[in-house]
Amino acid sequence: MTSTKDIAYPRERVFGNVWAMTRNETVYPDPETFNPDRYLDPSTPPSPVFGWGRRRCPGVHLAEASMFITIASVLMTFNIGVAQGETGKDIVPRREADNLIVLKPRRFVFKLAPRSAKHEELIKYAQGIV
Repeated sequence: MTSTKDIAYPRERVFGNVWAMTRNETVYPDPETFNPDRYLDPSTPPSPVFGWGRRRCPGVHLAEASMFITIASVLMTFNIGVAQGETGKDIVPRREADNLIVLKPRRFVFKLAPRSAKHEELIKYAQGIV
């Protein structure tokens, strides 16, 4: 048991607040801005999303490699853009999310199209459609 003042907590029930950690402006300047370049600076600590210490997720390297392959494949084969409404105006996604243990963005519409006929063939081949 771990105790704080007069309250005792079972050790396995105490969670670090990752959301607050990643919003610390002294570590991550302007944390609400999407800026993946911030991690190019070697003095920026890695994001704590996979935990820390001896209880850090053992699958972190597999997860990061899988995410890299997936994102690179999508960016290589698809054009991604802002969807247009019936009037032809852009539908700007609203910044809304469901705050669970992991912050999950709410659904939004966007435009997704294969970059070319060759890319479409590649996508179908990878999915086993061809």
